[in-house]
This record gives sequence, structure tokens and C-alpha cells, in this order.
Amino acid sequence: MSKINPLQYSIMAKTLNYLKNPNKQGGTLLIEVPADIGKAYNGYKRGGIIEAGEKLRKEGMSALVWLFGIPVFNKLGNFAFEKMFNLPMDIDYSKDAIEKSVTYLKDGLNPDNLDVSELAKYGAKYSKKIKELGVDKSVKRIKGAKQAITITSWLLNCFLMGIALPKINQRITANKLEKENTITKDTKNRLTMEQFKTNTRKNNNIAFKGLLDTAVYLMNTNNTARLLSTDVPMIIGRCATARNKYEAFEVGFMDAVAIFFYNFSLGLIEKGMQKILKTPAIDAKVAEFISQQNDSLYSAIESVKNKNEIFTLEGIFGKDATKQIYQEATNGRYGKINKFVHKDEILAIDKSVENLIRHLANSQNIIKDNEINTDEVKRIIKKLNMKNGIGYALGIIGSFIGLGWLTPKVAYFLTQKISGKSGFIGIEGNDKKTM
Repeated sequence: MSKINPLQYSIMAKTLNYLKNPNKQGGTLLIEVPADIGKAYNGYKRGGIIEAGEKLRKEGMSALVWLFGIPVFNKLGNFAFEKMFNLPMDIDYSKDAIEKSVTYLKDGLNPDNLDVSELAKYGAKYSKKIKELGVDKSVKRIKGAKQAITITSWLLNCFLMGIALPKINQRITANKLEKENTITKDTKNRLTMEQFKTNTRKNNNIAFKGLLDTAVYLMNTNNTARLLSTDVPMIIGRCATARNKYEAFEVGFMDAVAIFFYNFSLGLIEKGMQKILKTPAIDAKVAEFISQQNDSLYSAIESVKNKNEIFTLEGIFGKDATKQIYQEATNGRYGKINKFVHKDEILAIDKSVENLIRHLANSQNIIKDNEINTDEVKRIIKKLNMKNGIGYALGIIGSFIGLGWLTPKVAYFLTQKISGKSGFIGIEGNDKKTM
């Protein structure tokens, strides 16, 4: 089997592969930026430039911490602990990955012939310390350090998003009000700074199997898990630091609904479109790679047609091609000694490839004169990736419409009904109506 040069992948395949990478922020930013603009615009319509500015600052500052906080804190923690313990830290949180990496750095042993390129930067730097401690103690120390780093990073993220940033943002708004002596477009609702201050409230084959181990592993290896882990503490903090009970309700409602639009709506829309368009879910680069495995496609199609035959990637495509499929689908993590790929992830990749082969097998023109019609295969794969790209784009659009338009509209409507106030609720008086 010939290995595809990455430069041969189409722009569509490379773009989808990057945007859907769970450890990258590209796809989330496509939702975040227009959603933040939408929230600021809706704030402007209700409370003028003061509310628009606060909303834009709030969402912008929170997005920076939400997306990049834990990864940055983790990098700083890894650097500090490497200096402190004289042990390597750029290893996935898995006993298997840590043990194999430590053993390799200690004795140069790599019986599984894994990719050690990411450990090359360490050279013999830590071998002396590892030999002094031994493998078991080194693994235990690295594990403890990574737990401490992850928990500290999470706490810092939650504090910044739930307490520090809201307070800073509110202080900026208060300063602007004091300077401009105005708070809303509606002059009859103006308050003095003293009134404003009075209204401000005080404020499975993972070797490590415990609950803490699972949490640390997910926050170290999965961007969605990192984002979700900060959501609930962030909402609690923002509600606690709200300037009045109506703002607390509004913030809590918007942030709770945002969890759905940030983390789940895109996937649900994608799946819905795949059902409507009858396309299998598969990594775009993997699909293009398989389209060029001419020697194996015929037997792969025959395999899925034979109900008595077990479909296996290595049995169909061979060891080298299967390895590249796994590498593309895991964004390069598979096969590296210091990285960990869960068995369930491999099984999901296997199933996605099998579904793709079944999709190809259903085409009437896929086999011509007992040979694979390569032009037809490439046409189908191009069309499939295009359809999945459309589904992904609709998911992105649906998410930022939900975040930037629908959620603020509903939240502001509910706040008005509950409070009797139509302006920027964070700085309006609340003496007319109680909850």
C-alpha cells in the first residue's frame, strides 16, 4: 500500500480534520466569535453601549480563559515540575504511556517499536534521575505531579471565569458609568453611582481507573472535557458575583443553555444531516486515504457483503495502512510512546471505516469488470466529504445562532417578565417588582 503524502489531501479534508480535532480550538472559535458579537449586539439593543461593552468584554475574556486557560496552566505546571522533580512531564496521563516512556528514557527499551520522536528532546537529561528512583517510583511521582497540575489548572480556570473576570468587568462598567454619568438609553431609568453601588450584590483500558484518574485523563487529553469541567463552577461563580438577583437569574439561564449550544448542538445537527443525506460519519482525511487503497477496496467491499466474515482493518488493508488510518483519525497520537489512545476510540474508528465501506458497496457503479472503479470511488468520497462539510457548517451556524441570538432573546424576555425592567438588568434599580 502506498502511503499518501499529507500534501495530497484536499483542502476540504484537511480543514474538516483540523476543525473537528477535539484538542484544537478552531471549531469552537468558529462558534465563539459570531456568538460573542451576537450577544454584544443584543446587549446594545437592550442597554446601549454600556451593556454591549460589558457583554463583549465578558465573552471575550471568558473565551480566552475557557479555551486556553487549562492548556496554558498545564504547560506552565509541566515546566515547573520538570525543573522541580527532574522528570519528564510531556506524557499522556496513562500508566501505559508513562511506564513505557520512563522505561525508554531509563534503559532505551522500546519493545513495541513505538514512535519515540517526542521524547527525543529529553535525550539523556532525565535518565540519571529515573535510574536513581526506578521505574515504579518515577511513574508514581509523574502521576502525582500531573494530578496536582490538572487540579490546580482547573481551580485557577474556575476562579478566573466565575469570580475574578466578572468582578473586573463590573468594575470597568462602574468606572464608565461614573465617568459618563449615564447607564442606559432610557433616561428615566438613570441611577446615580451611589444607587448603583447600593444595588451591587456582594459577592476502560486506562490503567489509572479511579474517578480522579479519569477526570485528570480527560482534562489532559480532551478539549470538550476541559471546557465542560469548568462550566458548572463558572456558572455558580458568575451567579454569586451578580449585582442583583435578576442578573443572577439571567446569567445562570444563559450560561446553562450555552452548555448545550457549545458542546452538543453541533454534533446533533451533524448527525441529523448525516441521516438526512445518508452519509456515514468518518474523518475526512481517512476517507480520502481509503479512496486510494485500490488494491484493498475490492476485498473490503466483498468482506462487508459477506455476513459470515469478520471485518478487520488490518486484515483488509494491511498493517501499514491501518496504522496510518489510526494516526490520521487520532490526529497523530496513535503509535507514539508518550501518547495514549483508548481502545474505545480505536473501535469507533474501525466502525466508521466499516460504515464507509458499506456506503461504497451500495453504489451501483463501484465495481466494473470485477475491478474497483477508482474514479467512482473518488467521486463518492469527494461528495461524501462535501456533504459532511455542509452538515458541520450547519452545526456551527446553528450553534452560534443559538448562542448569539436565541439565548439572549429568551433570557432578556424572561428577565423582563420577572423583574418588570426592560433595560440593562445588571445596573437597573430593582425596587418595583420582586421575585
